[in-house]
Amino acid sequence: MLSRLRSFCRSERGSVAVMFATVAVPTIIAVGVSADLMRAYSVKTRLGAALDAAALAAGANNGSATQLQTLASSYLAANFPTANGVTLDPPTYNLTSDPVTISATAHVPTTFLQLAGINTVAVGASTSVVREMRGLEVALVLDNTGSLQVYSANGVTNIEALKSAAGKLAIQLFSGQPSDNPYLRVAVVPYVAAVNPGPVAAAMVKTPPSLTPDTAAGWTGCVVERPSTFQNFSTAPNYGAVAADLDSPVTTAGYLTAYDWASDNYNVWTTRTVKSMTWTSGNSGPGPNRSCPSPVVPLVNSLQPILTAIGATSSGAYIDNQGMEGWLDGGTIGSIGMAWGYRVLSPNGPYQNIGNITVNNYNNGTTVTNVPTFNPNPWVTQNWKKVVVLMTDGVNNINLYSKYGTTYGHYTGFGVWKSNYTVSLIDAQEEAVCDALRSQGVTIYSVFLNSNSTPGPAISYCAGTQVGKGDPNYFFNANDQSALFQAFNTIGDQLSNLRISQ
Repeated sequence: MLSRLRSFCRSERGSVAVMFATVAVPTIIAVGVSADLMRAYSVKTRLGAALDAAALAAGANNGSATQLQTLASSYLAANFPTANGVTLDPPTYNLTSDPVTISATAHVPTTFLQLAGINTVAVGASTSVVREMRGLEVALVLDNTGSLQVYSANGVTNIEALKSAAGKLAIQLFSGQPSDNPYLRVAVVPYVAAVNPGPVAAAMVKTPPSLTPDTAAGWTGCVVERPSTFQNFSTAPNYGAVAADLDSPVTTAGYLTAYDWASDNYNVWTTRTVKSMTWTSGNSGPGPNRSCPSPVVPLVNSLQPILTAIGATSSGAYIDNQGMEGWLDGGTIGSIGMAWGYRVLSPNGPYQNIGNITVNNYNNGTTVTNVPTFNPNPWVTQNWKKVVVLMTDGVNNINLYSKYGTTYGHYTGFGVWKSNYTVSLIDAQEEAVCDALRSQGVTIYSVFLNSNSTPGPAISYCAGTQVGKGDPNYFFNANDQSALFQAFNTIGDQLSNLRISQ
């Protein structure tokens, strides 16, 4: 018995099982806990990546806080679908200032940790994106011809639709900072068969016309181009020659001539204060303001002067009898509109050191005073981009038999330029100006509004970024007012995105 007792004491059989039983339960629990924690870590990693995508999307766009949050939320939902019991608390957003930040907390259900009374594990993630804004200089080159006043839909004329569409585009661009915006400068260039240079008009002519016979109206700024630019129709210009001409100085030495039609022996000059004078009774009243649109507004960095010049409210609705109106009889000369679009963006052009100006709605209503203007940046500037938005409702044409003026001079019956004038050469001039702009790195969006005709060659050719050809991605053929609004809205979205360099 003593021998068996000694053998029992020396025996190790069964000890491993006892030890395994002692260690197995904590080991299994540890492995299970590790699995729960690994799953939580995986969820945290996916959440961080989804927040990165959402923040980058918001940081690469411009809009209101609500718009940016909607965009970020859609990216977060697409990249972090909640499933298998995982839930997500409402994220915290800061999307309208730098840096763009988003943070969120997810709750991951556990399996083994439930043995310890822990049913979920909370994992948080956050992301921060520094949004580097790129400055934008935009010239709105907008057709103001009488056909826009004539055609309408549902009681709204096309000029009123244009005013509203352009106003909404301006509001879209200035979203977030409507005053003193450091990243945005916008100019407005209304055109028909001529352009009114606005605050630089008087300095660019030899002698302004006499204020007789109507001193109340007077000359309001439209000019005849110098012959070197557009009046020689013998050959189609090349963009290099056009760029050199448009960039050369325009001074009081007499490169431009002011409208002055006193030689017609009419005793009534068309005024600029009553809309009816421009497109009804005004058709019988010639003078230095005949077929002369509202003046150019050079680059400004606040929204209200642009809305005033266009004739739109703070919500983008058009204002009747204010701002841009339809001007009959002169014709449509897109080359001259684009020429002044070039000049307002050119660092060598006339819109330098102007200082503060007054922006008039060119009809009865309010004006905006002491509006600061800005010298255009060099053509190629780090973190700044130049853009033209060109709009027309017709092909290039000119009223050859009108007694009224155009940028090519004054017609009296068979005018001095008639023998050399062809539409194809005017188209070639416009295309040359567009190539001159694109050769300087300028992006051009073009919009054609007309349900009754097809666009001329110049409007589609001008669209895009490359010299020598148009790009359909930058051209909008709007056959009704609804399509016009959609085109301007799409352009606004693309321009907003263009301002984000990060």
